[in-house]
Amino acid sequence: MRESPKSEFANKLSRYSVVSVGGLAGTMACFESSEASMVVTNTLITLTNNAGVAPTTELNLNGANGPASLLDGVADVRVTVLTASLASAQGLNGGLLGGAVGGGGFFYPTAFQVASTIGPAIGFGGGSTIPAASNSFGTLANGSLDGNWAGSTPTAGYVGIKFQIGGNDHFGWVHVNWDPSAATATIDRYAYNSEAGEAALVPEPSSLALLGIGALGLAARRRRKDAR
Repeated sequence: MRESPKSEFANKLSRYSVVSVGGLAGTMACFESSEASMVVTNTLITLTNNAGVAPTTELNLNGANGPASLLDGVADVRVTVLTASLASAQGLNGGLLGGAVGGGGFFYPTAFQVASTIGPAIGFGGGSTIPAASNSFGTLANGSLDGNWAGSTPTAGYVGIKFQIGGNDHFGWVHVNWDPSAATATIDRYAYNSEAGEAALVPEPSSLALLGIGALGLAARRRRKDAR
């Protein structure tokens, strides 16, 4: 007999222990007890082509959320909109991007999708510490010619990242939406695995929504308990 929707929801939620949750541009840190620990941060960063200055942002995947022993002030990845048709990502401070070298010798980060596993088994490159110019950054989109975010229609994907915390390799991702008609890259969430050497999992959007709903419910329950 199939579980009722309420029971199914409760069973899914029981696998998670939610640490904190914020609004659209807030943060959410969560851990799934049955698998490796993923820490997810919600954000809202919009980079639109500017003829004067290329808009860019640097992200520290473990800058605010997760175990206190893992937090630091080191940026791990940079995303830039260079022109109306060219967007790039770059690993910082030894950080590397998941992908491969393609046309022209340039590095092209993979546009990972839901249910992907980003870990030791995939290829990484595009780090700022690599001296070769062709590998100094990763091309997300370059018009309709090159790049896994290229084309005439909006494309969304996850940039896979390998970076270090305390000398140990960690894996994570940044979710990027590229709209070529508006020459705009939007970042709405990023995450990392708090367990060194363990792959970062790209969850189904419904899982993230489930965590948010569960966290709000737990917070409301605590408030009612405190008020008694």
